[in-house]
Parts: sequence; C-alpha cells; structure tokens
Amino acid sequence: QHSFGSNVLATMSYVGNGSHDQSLRFNPNQAIQDVNPLQPTPIQSRRPFPWVADVAAQYNMANATYNSLQSTLQYRFSHGFSVQANYTWSKALDIADGGNTTPVNGLDAKGSSYGPANFNRTQVFTASYTYELPIGAGKPFLGNLGWASKQVLGGWQVSGITVAETGLPFEITATDTSNTGATHTQVANRICDGNLPSGQRSIQDWFQTSCFAQPQAGRLGNSGRDILGGPGSTNFDMSAFKRFPFGEKRYVQFRADFFNAFNHPQFVIGASQAITSSTYGRITTAGAARLVQMSLQVAF
Repeated sequence: QHSFGSNVLATMSYVGNGSHDQSLRFNPNQAIQDVNPLQPTPIQSRRPFPWVADVAAQYNMANATYNSLQSTLQYRFSHGFSVQANYTWSKALDIADGGNTTPVNGLDAKGSSYGPANFNRTQVFTASYTYELPIGAGKPFLGNLGWASKQVLGGWQVSGITVAETGLPFEITATDTSNTGATHTQVANRICDGNLPSGQRSIQDWFQTSCFAQPQAGRLGNSGRDILGGPGSTNFDMSAFKRFPFGEKRYVQFRADFFNAFNHPQFVIGASQAITSSTYGRITTAGAARLVQMSLQVAF
C-alpha cells in the first residue's frame, strides 16, 4: 500500500485460498472402457463391482483453489470528485461446482474433471465514481444567475459504476456412447485448440466448432472441463441527481438512474455446448438492455 500525495492511495495484494474435502457426486462403479471398442464386452464385466449397476455416490473428496492479484486505486473526494478503481487477475480451479456437474470418469474423478470453475473470470475491472458538477451557485461556472444558479443549475451530481470482465468458461459435450454406465458427463474429443482470434469471433461463430468431434463408440471424450471462454462484457450503470431545498431541512431529490447506460449487448453462452445442438457454436442469449428509472424523494 502506498500514498501518492494526500488524496491518492494505491493497494496491491495477493489473495489465495484452498478448499479440501468438498462434496463430490460421481459414479464409483463406472465401467472401464473396452479394450477393443469394435468388439464390446458386457458392461457389468467391466465394473469394479460387477454385481452392482450404476451408483450415484457422494463423497467429501473434492478440492478447489483460488489465486489472485488484486489492486485498488482510490482518489479521495476532492474538488467535487472521487473514484475507486479495482482490478483483479485470478484463476479458480475445482472439480465440480456445488454438485451441479459430474466427472467424466468416476474411476478417476479428480484427474478427469479438474479444471477452471464455472464461475471463473480471469480479469475483472470495477470503477465507482462520484462527480459534483462545477456549475451553479458557489461553483466556477454559471454561478451568477441568481435563483436559476441555485435552484436549477447548481447542486447536480453524477455517479456510476463501470464493470469490465472476461467471460465465463464452458465445455463441449457429446452424446454418451461410451458404454461405461450413467451418472457421468460425456465431453467431446478435442482435435485442435478451438479458440478463434478475437477479430474472427462472432455471435454465429464464437469458437472453431470443427475442433471438436463425437468420441468413438466405447470411448470417453478427451476435451476436458471448461476449456473455452465465453464473451466478456462491459457495463456502465450511471445516475444523475439533485436536491431542491424548500425550507431549512426539507428538500425534494430528483434522481435518474441508467442501467446499462450505453446499451452495450451483454452476450452470454451456456456452461456447456453440445455438438448435437442446432445452436452449436452460436451465442443465443443476451443480458438486459438499457433501463432508465426516474424517481422523486421528499424529505421533511
């Protein structure tokens, strides 16, 4: 932490944590893959416990880690202006988020599905700010217009929150023809990287779909969990407000709030993309459009 003058404070820190013995749901009686998929053997003969079928078990055996570089720059209120900006560069890894996903291979639950968490965002920038406009009574500009300077032009403040962040990760799934049992996720085979340069990405082609294929019958996919990143987003929420006093302690405050003020599209891709889906490789969901809200508050 370091101060620059009397108004600016900079902070940089490392934040990390680890979690152990988290709850994990998987199939410990999942069959091993056939030695020769072209000559399949009975599934029961390939299970660790051949006298039992699929088992939906839950054990406290999952691990997760979070590591981040966090920085903050704060400009204390001066000359009608204040701002605080935060930047985080991080990585969150786990096996399954809250039991919502199941490992690809129940016989190697940790090795087959350890990867970026569903909520992992590599970079997040946030800035919050307030500015008292320099116009009206007692201000540098338009302060000599009498009643209008005080009641109409003066006292306006604007504030806002800006958030820019990278997208959430997702995985590529396929039809399960592995003949290893149920209660597991089947991912696609990864033939090449799959990421497209930022200049080639579009809503219709977010990643290179040809890099993923249906696994051969009798085989599990190799592409891994949460290997691609979804679209990032930038959002501005802004407000403008002013108090109109009447009497010593009474006032009316007018406020206008602009959510997603610049109406930026907030595209979202699901946690998984199925190669059999009609919308495979496409983004079909967007967040809320611009919303304007106006209000009056009377204090007496």
